[in-house]
Order: sequence, then structure tokens, then C-alpha cells
Amino acid sequence: MKEWLRSKWRAGLTYAQERPWRVLCVSMVVSLLLGALSAFLPCKLRLGLDLNGVELALGVLALASILAGFAGVVVVFALQSGSALFVSFRAEGGAVLRRAWLFLVRVSFLAAAASLLSAGAFALDLPLGARTLLFASVALSIQSALTMLWLLRLLVDAVGVEDSAQLQKSKSFGDAKDLYR
Repeated sequence: MKEWLRSKWRAGLTYAQERPWRVLCVSMVVSLLLGALSAFLPCKLRLGLDLNGVELALGVLALASILAGFAGVVVVFALQSGSALFVSFRAEGGAVLRRAWLFLVRVSFLAAAASLLSAGAFALDLPLGARTLLFASVALSIQSALTMLWLLRLLVDAVGVEDSAQLQKSKSFGDAKDLYR
């Protein structure tokens, strides 16, 4: 049973990694439904904090902006190395990897835009649209963070392989060992 669940989990992750736009569409539908359902809830959007909707949306904007900046760093890190291993990594990753890089940057900026629009909608006292945009921004931010972690893991693994290859190529490390004494 445990192996079956693990195999289904991996299959789901592979699906999400290879088709991020489909996952995005599902998360946007869920966000729209949550926004619509939140109109019928008797409680206000306070979450036990002394925040109004504009402040909450601007907080999510800050998170989305940090994610967008870090997404750019991850993509530049992947593109800047000209070593044979990274060239092979990018070539074999093909269209799936290129789509994931573009998706990561686009979704991060979409999350920032949605949270900015949400703050504006809260300020204009349009609660249904504001909450829907806020839910969408949070969903986009989560998807951006998960995609970024996946890509970063791939890049760190590639760096590990490249470092191991460099260690195998150069058998003498007397100079490096002397640095730590």
C-alpha cells in the first residue's frame, strides 16, 4: 500500500512538473470557487489578526515579489553556466525544462499582479473580487514556490554531478586541503 501511494504521488508530481499550465488552470478554478464561497461566509477576512484586506493583500504582494526575484535568480543560475554538463542538462531537459523556467517567472509575476489588484479591490470595497484575487495570488505563489524548489533541486543535483566529475578529473587536492589547516 505504501509503495502504491508513493508511486501515485510520484506520478502526480511528474504530471504537475510536465504540465504546469494545467495545474495552474485547476488552481485558478479552485481560487474562483473559494472566492465565490467566501461571499457566503458570515465571518470577515481578518484571520485573527489586526489586518484589513488591503494590508493582507500587500503582504501577499511582498511574498510574490520575493518569489519573482528569486525565480529570476534560479533561471539565470541555470542559464549562465557554459560547462559541458550544464549544456547537456539544458539540451536533454528540452522543451519541458524551458517551459518550466518561463512558467516559473510568469507565475511569480502573475501572483504579484493578482495581489496588487486584490489590494486595489479591497480599497475600492469590492470584497468578492478582492477575495477571489487574493486566493488566486496565494495559489499562484504556492505553485511558483513549489516549481522553484523542484527546479532548484535539479540544478543543485547537476552541480553535484559536475563537482564529482571535477573531483574525479583532478586527483590531486593538496592545495585545497592546505586551505583548511
